[in-house]
Amino acid sequence: MRVSILISFLIFLCSCSEGRKTTEGYIDECYGSDFSKNMIGRTPSYSAVLDLDVSEWDSLKLILESFAKENELRFFEDIRRTKGLNMFSVSLCSKNGLWIHADKRIWTIGDSPEHIPLPLMITVLVYKNEDRWVSISDNLNTLLDAKWPNELNTDHGYTSSYRDSLY
Repeated sequence: MRVSILISFLIFLCSCSEGRKTTEGYIDECYGSDFSKNMIGRTPSYSAVLDLDVSEWDSLKLILESFAKENELRFFEDIRRTKGLNMFSVSLCSKNGLWIHADKRIWTIGDSPEHIPLPLMITVLVYKNEDRWVSISDNLNTLLDAKWPNELNTDHGYTSSYRDSLY
């Protein structure tokens, strides 16, 4: 009995790892150094669903990267294509009060069909200097709609707000 408890405990400890660390500068640039102060309770000013196949993710990445440069935003990407996870996570940020995030995850576990709980979502959240960012959502929407007019949907019915993970 003690041996099985000890083995279970050791397996638990071995399975705990630091995982991936946040990219250098991400918290400062995207959350203005303080997620709780700047993000909790806020609702995005823009939210869109972009219905793209995984094969089009590279094109979206390039468009967002160019948009970031044009608007003097930091560009962060975490795109994974592994056996168990296809993930597109890109953020365009300014510590002057803007966080744009595009996110999609597709999990595969064993022989099970792909698990796709949410569509590719693109959100814009302005948390300070609202006047500076007044046209950013329209500019982004125009850019995405020009490339994917039939795949972009801003009237999708999904809602989101940011909460502290401890609540």
